[in-house]
Amino acid sequence: MPVRLPARTWSARGVWLAVATLAGMGTTLLVLVAGPLTAVLPVVLGLLPLAIGSPFWAVATFVLALPLGLVDGLVPAGPVDLVQLVAVFVVAAVVLQRVVAGRPPLRWHASAGWAVVMAVVAVVAMVTARNVPPAVPPAVALVVAVAFGLAVYSACEGWTMLRRLITLLAVVSAAVCLYSLGAAGDIQATLPGAGAVGGRAAGIFQSPNQLGTFSGLMLFVGLGLALGGQRRLERLAGSACALLSAAALLVTLSRGAWVGALAASILLLALSPRARRIVPLVVASTAGVLLTVLALAAPQLLQVLVSRAAALVDLDANPEDARPLIYQEAVRQIVERPWTGQGPGNYTVVMESADSAAPTVAVLHAHNVLLHVAAEAGLPAAVVLVAFTLSVARAVLLARRWLPEPDRDVLTGLAAGLVAVMSQGVMDFTLGNPTLLFLVWMVVGFVLAATVRPQATWVPSSADRLRSAGVTVPSPALRSST
Repeated sequence: MPVRLPARTWSARGVWLAVATLAGMGTTLLVLVAGPLTAVLPVVLGLLPLAIGSPFWAVATFVLALPLGLVDGLVPAGPVDLVQLVAVFVVAAVVLQRVVAGRPPLRWHASAGWAVVMAVVAVVAMVTARNVPPAVPPAVALVVAVAFGLAVYSACEGWTMLRRLITLLAVVSAAVCLYSLGAAGDIQATLPGAGAVGGRAAGIFQSPNQLGTFSGLMLFVGLGLALGGQRRLERLAGSACALLSAAALLVTLSRGAWVGALAASILLLALSPRARRIVPLVVASTAGVLLTVLALAAPQLLQVLVSRAAALVDLDANPEDARPLIYQEAVRQIVERPWTGQGPGNYTVVMESADSAAPTVAVLHAHNVLLHVAAEAGLPAAVVLVAFTLSVARAVLLARRWLPEPDRDVLTGLAAGLVAVMSQGVMDFTLGNPTLLFLVWMVVGFVLAATVRPQATWVPSSADRLRSAGVTVPSPALRSST
C-alpha cells in the first residue's frame, strides 16, 4: 500500500520545485546573454549566507566569482566592478568573524607592513595627482586589494583550509583556461615572422597579455598542487589546471608571459627536487603530443607559434612596437614628478600632453611594472614595491627550511606563479585589470599563510591530567628517593 505524504510536505516540495525551475530558467537566460561562465553567478549568490559564518566560504565566494569579473552587464557601469565588490565582502566577512570570536580584525605578518605602506603611498599619490578623478579608481582598487590579501591570509589558518582553497582555485582556473581555448583557431600572423599576430586568445580578459598573466600564474599554482597534493583530488585538480593553463598560455602568443613562465620554471626546478624528477618528463611528452597534433590538424597555427617564439630574440620583429618611446615617456614623467608621481591612472593623460616624448602613441601603461609605478606614484612607491617583494621572498625561503616536502612544493608553486607575473612585468603591465590584481593579492595571501610556522601545542601527560584533577602525584625525583 503506497504511503501518502502530508499535504504540507507536498506543498513544500512544490515550492522548492518552483524555486529550482525559476533558478534554472534564470541561469539559462544568463548563460545565453552573457556567456557560459556566468552560470556560476547563482552559486556565488547562494554562498553568501555561508560566507558570513565561515572563513573558507568567504574566500571561496571570491574564487567562484573570478570568471564574472569582466562580464558586461552584471553590475552598473562605474569605477567598481563585481570582483572588487566581492573582495570588499570577503574583507568584511573575515573581519566580522574574527571580531565576533574575540580576535584582532586581521592577522599580522612580517611582510604586511610593506603592503600597508604601499596602500598609503597610493593614497598620497591619489591626493596629489595631476588629475584627481582618474586617480581615484586605481588607488581605491589597490587599497582594497591589500586589505583583501591580508583578509585571505587571516582566513587561511592551517594547511587544511589552504589546500582546499588552492584546489578550488585550480578547478575554477582550469575552466577559465578551457573557455579561452575556443579562439585558438582564429590566430594568424599579420606581419612576416609573426612579429604581430591577430586573433590571439583573450578569454574573459580584455587582452591576450592579460590572459597570459592569468594562465602563467595558474600554471605554476597548478604544478605546485600536483607535485605536493596529498589527496587524489588535489593532484587531479592541479594537473588539470597546469595542463589547461599551459595550453591557454600557448595560444595567447604573449611573449612577455612566455618569458615569465621560463623564469618561473627555472625557479621551480631549482627549489623542488620532485619537480626536477617529474616536470621535464611530463613537459617533453606533452610537447611531443601537442606538436604532433598541431602538425597534423593545424599546421598554420604551429608555424605561427614557432615564428612567434623565434621573435623573442628578434627586437625588430615588429616595427610597430613603440616600447622604446613608451619607456622614454615613462622616464620623462618620473623626472618631472619623482616623489609623488603623476597620480594613479594619469600616465595616459600626461602622455597625451604637448610635452610628451611619444605624443602619437596611445597606450594605457608604461609596459614595465616598475616604470609604471614610479611614473604614477613616484620613486618611493617603486622602492616600497621592491621591498615588499624581497620581504615575501625571504619569508618563502625561511619557510622552506621547516615545511615538509609536500607543503614545500605547494608553496614553491605559489611563489613561482608570482615570479611569472613579476617577470612578465619587465615587458608589460597587466595588473590594471582588477581580476588579475585581486587574484595576485589572493595568491600573496596564500603565500603569507603558508610561511607562518605553526605554534607548538602542549599535550598534557597522564600525570599532568591527574594533578589537574586534584590527585597528588609525586615527582620522579621523590619516587626514586623513597
